[in-house]
Amino acid sequence: MPWIKADKELPKERDWYLGIFRESDTGWINPIPYICEYRGKVSNHTTKDGWTLKGLTDEPSNVSHEYYRNHECVAWTYLPEPYKEEGETQVAKEGRTIEESYLDSRL
Repeated sequence: MPWIKADKELPKERDWYLGIFRESDTGWINPIPYICEYRGKVSNHTTKDGWTLKGLTDEPSNVSHEYYRNHECVAWTYLPEPYKEEGETQVAKEGRTIEESYLDSRL
């Protein structure tokens, strides 16, 4: 998937993506993508432009949330398809596929 510049287009749906972020105070762009959720609104658990960084701003930790709240998204892209063995269907609880279970959990 190609990277999309955040100043040109933002996700239309609240979902999980890969994102490249800039430190607002230094301007440094971290080249390693974060798994992030676009929320489109700012809160105590998002960056200054409305993204949640998985494991950093979304749950209690020893890491300062304030540091990450000052980040801003430079570019984002969709998550890749999940890995599957060839010819294998991954099955979750109740005989549903993992993808079906994931989609149901999002409702």
